[in-house]
Amino acid sequence: MISLKSLPSQNKQVPNIVPSEISNKSDNRKSIVSTLGSAISNFRKEKLGLSQRGFAEKLGISRHALKIVEGGQSPDYSVGLLEKILGGMGTGVWDFLGNACAHSAGCVLEGSVKGEFHIEHPGDGLKLTSFTPRHKEFFFGLLQVKAKKSALDSKLPKTDYVLFQGFQGKLVFSFNDKEYLLSEEKNLLFRYPAIPKEIYNPDQIRDASCLLFTVPGFI
Repeated sequence: MISLKSLPSQNKQVPNIVPSEISNKSDNRKSIVSTLGSAISNFRKEKLGLSQRGFAEKLGISRHALKIVEGGQSPDYSVGLLEKILGGMGTGVWDFLGNACAHSAGCVLEGSVKGEFHIEHPGDGLKLTSFTPRHKEFFFGLLQVKAKKSALDSKLPKTDYVLFQGFQGKLVFSFNDKEYLLSEEKNLLFRYPAIPKEIYNPDQIRDASCLLFTVPGFI
């Protein structure tokens, strides 16, 4: 299922995954260091005022399951469990991802985020730069497609949720024999296996790019 929506309203009470300051001898930049689990944990404590046991009982799940999600101890918990937890917090996966992507996008626009690693497919004109440490809970990066080039689904991440936010230029997403245009500051949300078969940059000269956010991570 594809949703075409704007980023969540700032007055919504959704968990924040915000950039934090880090520093070391060689660099002092913002990095996306919070995990989905810590965001859920903070929201539970600060907004709901519930213990792990109390929140788990409210959700009808085991405390152990909630502990695994909050602690980021395993990449194997189901997205269904994540949806249930977020539902109990009065939000959903879209707001959760959109909120995180909005904060992360601000860092990229400021030029204050250092790319950690790159994945390139020169023949397809595709480049993917990671802006996060290698989290199993989520992935955040910048997807770039060269002028008049296409990125096929075999080169794209296979993960439960994939959120694209237009960053520069325009990209055309092919899905079920239909095409969807992603322009700057617009968004597309896909849930596997309903992911695009191709991403095409129609511009004759300029590269196009979009921010890419996935749950769970795929690196």
